[in-house]
Amino acid sequence: MSASIAPRRRRSWLSIACWLAAATLFIVGLLSERHGVWWVLAGIALAPLLIALARRSKAAKAPGATFASSADLLPVGAGGATVAGELSVAPAGLTWIPGMHAARDGHVPITLASGDCESASMQAGPTLLDVVLTVRSRSGEEWRFLTHRSRGLSEAVGRLDGSAER
Repeated sequence: MSASIAPRRRRSWLSIACWLAAATLFIVGLLSERHGVWWVLAGIALAPLLIALARRSKAAKAPGATFASSADLLPVGAGGATVAGELSVAPAGLTWIPGMHAARDGHVPITLASGDCESASMQAGPTLLDVVLTVRSRSGEEWRFLTHRSRGLSEAVGRLDGSAER
């Protein structure tokens, strides 16, 4: 059984439209200032370098995981910063392992057994490939993870979701 990803919220679409408009206006501005096409091409050529610099090292994958992906732990309240880590789903349950910097800051791994999971839901995130995964335990705890769409995510979350068993 696979879980489906809920559609993106209206504010997320607005965010995507603003990023697209900003990029378009930047390119139009470069061309109208007579910087020429070479500046645009140079900017496009530098994009992979910026992406490589922005990539973060992955945390360890949980043993026996059928699905693993980088995922940020989102704060519970309105404030707070996201915490980088690795999300792994195995037949035994879900494990989130904090990244190197997060572990140094005192963050500890989160483990939830499949039998303790009350529900797991996904919603499209604020950018094109983002997905927000919300997991609730039977004891009432809730965690939210920001990850990206990838093969196997829906199936892994569908196997984890304990609400479908009732």
